Amino acid sequence: MDFNIKYPTLVEQSYEFMKQLKPDITKQEVYLQMVESNLIDEDGNPTEFAIKNQLVSVGQAPQSDQQPDQQLTQEDIDTQNVFKYMNPNDVINADDPDKCQIKTVPLIKAIKQALKDGSLSMQGRKSWSKTLNDLEQSLKK
Repeated sequence: MDFNIKYPTLVEQSYEFMKQLKPDITKQEVYLQMVESNLIDEDGNPTEFAIKNQLVSVGQAPQSDQQPDQQLTQEDIDTQNVFKYMNPNDVINADDPDKCQIKTVPLIKAIKQALKDGSLSMQGRKSWSKTLNDLEQSLKK
């Protein structure tokens, strides 16, 4: 018997990102991790926790009838433009959101490359430049 499960937009977006880091991950695993991490409720809606901590952008939440590439927020696109320069090995425990870690030096290099290639929005440049500065300062300590 074939099941064609329609997952919520936030799960679809997270799955597209996560499969770059862990190609064998399933949408079901992403959904369960997001529910377990209190990012979405069982219906796929962002939780108050996720909204309050700005883990999702409600003002730019996509409508379900939009095309997949129209569902991404500018922040999502900027994040993808940074992470495209990283290797899956640069992320430790990618399948466990509570233990997931990103190696600092490769992230710094990825941010610099994204800033250099001009693929980031103005807000993305500002946000990622601040992150870059924070990361570089943390290495000096």
